[in-house]
Amino acid sequence: MSARTDRDELFAELTRRIREAGLFEKRAGYYGARLAAYVIVHVTLLALTSRAGILATIALLTLDAVALLRIGFVAHDLAHGAVRSERSYRTLLAELVWSFFLGVSRDYWHCKHTLHHRFPNTVAALDGDPDIVAPPLVLGPHQAPPTTPFAQWVVRRQHLFYWPVLASIVFVLMGESVVYVVTGRFRGHRVPSTTPRPLVALLLVAGVVVSNAPLFVQHAPAVAAALVVYRHLAAGFVIGLTFALNHVGLPTVDDVGALDPLTLQTRTTRNIGGAFGRWFWGVLAFQIEHHLWPSLSWHVMPRAAAITRAFCAEHGIDYVERTPVEAVRDAYVVLRALGERYGVERAVRAEGA
Repeated sequence: MSARTDRDELFAELTRRIREAGLFEKRAGYYGARLAAYVIVHVTLLALTSRAGILATIALLTLDAVALLRIGFVAHDLAHGAVRSERSYRTLLAELVWSFFLGVSRDYWHCKHTLHHRFPNTVAALDGDPDIVAPPLVLGPHQAPPTTPFAQWVVRRQHLFYWPVLASIVFVLMGESVVYVVTGRFRGHRVPSTTPRPLVALLLVAGVVVSNAPLFVQHAPAVAAALVVYRHLAAGFVIGLTFALNHVGLPTVDDVGALDPLTLQTRTTRNIGGAFGRWFWGVLAFQIEHHLWPSLSWHVMPRAAAITRAFCAEHGIDYVERTPVEAVRDAYVVLRALGERYGVERAVRAEGA
């Protein structure tokens, strides 16, 4: 995409309507109650694994993946200032929740997530969306195609491989987070820390030990280690699924300055509808509104979506909302089409196939 769009005045008008509706209000108590409930469920499920057999433990860890997802929603909004704007909420409390419960540094996540918000589905060497970088998979036509036979074989089947690969996202996030905590660098650039990195490292280690200890109480070390791996894979899948279906299968952009913010965010983002979708995706079910105004709180999202949906219909602006099944289908179709196009030999592509 290279034609510059200009909807800045429309975005300003839409933002005015959101503000006049009182939707920038914060309710720390709303989030406090949710966080307390999710932590209680999380702790209870982990405690039960210390007395359960293998099959029951697998079931409990699967449920715990959903509990961790809900804790992740609160951590996400803490870092965005959707709970409160004060620094203590955006950094210190957010760091505690991110590092101890989710095993990822808040500062690292903020660096990565800020790029995603500024440039969703944008392919660029530096100012690009890190969430669509998953080589050898090709998530958009602007990405470099695979060059080796094995990578081409994978890409031809990426519509199948993509979904189980989502489960590995937690290991990727945790690994990159450790690199950041040790080096203080993100993408090769030194980034100032809002929380002392030794404290973050302590929280990360403490979280890993406390959350996995019940498994080693009940099971032999080898079995417990396998269950730890499953625990992270299950959490990775549900977390990856909620983030992926908000963007995968929608257009990608190869020019950072090609689109104005309103057009960029609505064209590259989808909401998730339906009763189950709204529950499971939580605040991320309203991804369009979240991308337009990241500090909007969870409890105002339905009203913000109603205003935004009507405004976009009024002005002929893209507004994509799908049920979970529809979103999976759309992503599957696009991934398969990209795989068929780019998962071929370079010589054949050169001939125009």
